Amino acid sequence: VQASQSLRRLRVAITVDDLPGVVPPGSTVDHQQVVTALVSTLRGHGVRHATGFLNGEGIERDPAQRAAMDTWVEGGFEVGNHTY
Repeated sequence: VQASQSLRRLRVAITVDDLPGVVPPGSTVDHQQVVTALVSTLRGHGVRHATGFLNGEGIERDPAQRAAMDTWVEGGFEVGNHTY
């Protein structure tokens, strides 16, 4: 009984590095699909809080990457700066 009570109080930080994802040239998957799948999966498992660390240069130069990160934020998750 004590173990299950302590597990209920357990807090885990969920972080995702390198959002909106690393998509190789010529890939059949784009940044939007990566982020949409992540948001859907996290929400499907009841995750309410997660932080995605992004690469700022990609967001700055590529509107598609920025749009993908908008999806992350609209999903209710936080954004952190991984590198710039």
